[in-house]
This record gives sequence, C-alpha cells and structure tokens, in this order.
Amino acid sequence: MAFQQNGKAPNYKAQLERYLEAWDCVNAPPRVRLRAAQKAAGHLITLGSWNAPGDLLRKVVWLLSDINSRFPSPIGQQYVTY
Repeated sequence: MAFQQNGKAPNYKAQLERYLEAWDCVNAPPRVRLRAAQKAAGHLITLGSWNAPGDLLRKVVWLLSDINSRFPSPIGQQYVTY
C-alpha cells in the first residue's frame, strides 16, 4: 500500500529499528511497548528472521505477567491445572 501511494518501497529495517527502540523504552506505557513489540515481530518475520520474533514475544509474555496480576508468569503457568 505504501509503495502504491508514494512510489517507494517501505524501509522495513528502519521501521524495525524504531519499533525496537520503542520496545526498549522502559518509561513508555506498557500498551505502547506491547504494540511496538508486536509490530517489530511482524517486521522481523517479513525480513526472514524466525528466532528473533519468538524471543521478543517471550519477553512480552514476561512483561504481561509483571503488569497484570491476573496473568501468571510463564514459570507459574506450568503449575496451573484446569
């Protein structure tokens, strides 16, 4: 879509750098960090990286457990019985 609008292909590497900077900003609201990580993971997949998105999203799960007491930590999840 961006290519059609302005005739230039999107620069995924530059966008990825900005999203990773947003993710690493510990002073940013969690919602902003989570969205940046989601976008960064999508860009990493687009660029052909398969291990890095998994590592990044694993950190997102840890962040979720830190900000929401109803969301158990990954270590605690293995002990949950249904």
